[in-house]
Amino acid sequence: MAAEADSMICISQAVADELDGWLSEHEVVRRPGLRLEVLHHGADISGPVPDAEQDTDLLKQIASRPSFLMVGTIEPRKGHLQTLDAFEKLWADGVDAQLVIVGNEGWKPLPENERRTIPRIVQRLSNHAERGKRLLWLTGIDDATLQQIYLASACLLSPSEGEGFGLPLIEAARYGLPLLVRDIPVFREVAGERAAYFGGMSGDDLARAIREWLAARAEGTHPQSVGMPWRTWQHNVLDLLTLVQPPASPTALSLAGTAAPASATASSTAQESTAVPAQPRAFDADAAAHASAGAAGSTSAGPTAAASAATSPTSASPMSAGAAGTTEAAA
Repeated sequence: MAAEADSMICISQAVADELDGWLSEHEVVRRPGLRLEVLHHGADISGPVPDAEQDTDLLKQIASRPSFLMVGTIEPRKGHLQTLDAFEKLWADGVDAQLVIVGNEGWKPLPENERRTIPRIVQRLSNHAERGKRLLWLTGIDDATLQQIYLASACLLSPSEGEGFGLPLIEAARYGLPLLVRDIPVFREVAGERAAYFGGMSGDDLARAIREWLAARAEGTHPQSVGMPWRTWQHNVLDLLTLVQPPASPTALSLAGTAAPASATASSTAQESTAVPAQPRAFDADAAAHASAGAAGSTSAGPTAAASAATSPTSASPMSAGAAGTTEAAA
């Protein structure tokens, strides 16, 4: 794909950096002038935040003590084992915190021997002595219930070891839920100063970070997520169209002063009135770094774009989601 595409569109700068590094490491032939573009995911989470409800036993339980919420499919890279180790240590030390995990078991179609740590995670969650008490594993949760879980929780916990973007951070911020996340580039890119960060891979490392976060919360000094920026899918599409437009031909440039039909002018004006100005970030592929997210490409006689494509968990590529290729015909 890199040999054919004019540009590769990545869902974050972190993905673009990783993709460039992967291409360089594997000495992949690139088309001259190949560009790596950055286009953040959209998030259609506008509208009023619902009032918090605590009229169910589940929501009452979540709100009864500081609850750390994890949202996402059960997968090896999501940090569930480290999190369980951390909370077992906290509980043993008398810390009355709660762990709430919302997410279904992942990679179920794969043979057991290809599912890596998932069976062990599921076994620990299913048989844990604290399940139903201070450990809640919730599956099949609808959007309305998830909204109320966000509102009842104390903190979004994201210990994921690798992400292409990090949409749960934006969802949590919409509800004013503070963030405690692993210190990886994409989370810094998405959350900036509106999150607390932790490092280390052991349960002790995360337990220490949770203690520090709880202490900061008690003092009112923990980072607040309110005000985190995001883009809607409408803005995402408008920016994508800007990125894939072919260069204007000399003929088109010479006709630039010609009056456009009234209908076309009205359409253009309407679009300009509603669109957030596109802010794509591009850099020469020879200057940057490998994607934790997958790549997909397309070639045709005109400008085309491939949507972000996720590879299977067993793909030989180190990229799981996050890059798309575009190829344009010469004017």
